[in-house]
Amino acid sequence: MLAKLADKMAADAEAEETPDTEQDAEENNHIPAGYTYLGQFIDHDLTFDPNSSLQKQNDLEALVDFRTPRFDLDCVYGRVEKWGTDDFLDGLDIWSNHDDYICGPWTLYRNVPKVNGLFLLTEEWSLTMTATNPTGWAEFGFTAIVDHQHELGNIRRRYTKFQTRSQDDFSGLRLLPDGRLMDGRDEAMMCHFRRTKVYPEGCIL
Repeated sequence: MLAKLADKMAADAEAEETPDTEQDAEENNHIPAGYTYLGQFIDHDLTFDPNSSLQKQNDLEALVDFRTPRFDLDCVYGRVEKWGTDDFLDGLDIWSNHDDYICGPWTLYRNVPKVNGLFLLTEEWSLTMTATNPTGWAEFGFTAIVDHQHELGNIRRRYTKFQTRSQDDFSGLRLLPDGRLMDGRDEAMMCHFRRTKVYPEGCIL
């Protein structure tokens, strides 16, 4: 099967190189270039083959660049399973890594209808989704919806703050060789550059 896939992906060598002003026969101009990079990103986050000959020569637990075979963004945030363990995530519908509202840089949602349709609980969702300026809706309006549904027992959400203490001064941060992000003596999961975001008038966080 892999050989057939390779045949489909490869093109015969050209007798003469196609000029840059012309389209190669094997190129597909109907696929946006961004899909290539998105595909690579997803592949790099998911790729993990402990049965390869290279991995068999390594001590898997000693590797610092360790991939988990799931789409958990560990290629961006490191070994996130330290923070979001199976026990921690068990029964959760929404996990936001801010202590009191939905956090744009890190909020995980369970892919179920009751969570996927939460945004429909506001009449302004269409205007919000098409707004050209920041509205602060996720931090305010959507957070209110999530909190209310949590209080009703319809969903279960959890707020944490596994972030660096400061969102302005990052001079004391250290990245250790094993990939840990240290904020003084404490390890942080992520650094949130929230203060660089401009909110509409009246939005105070």
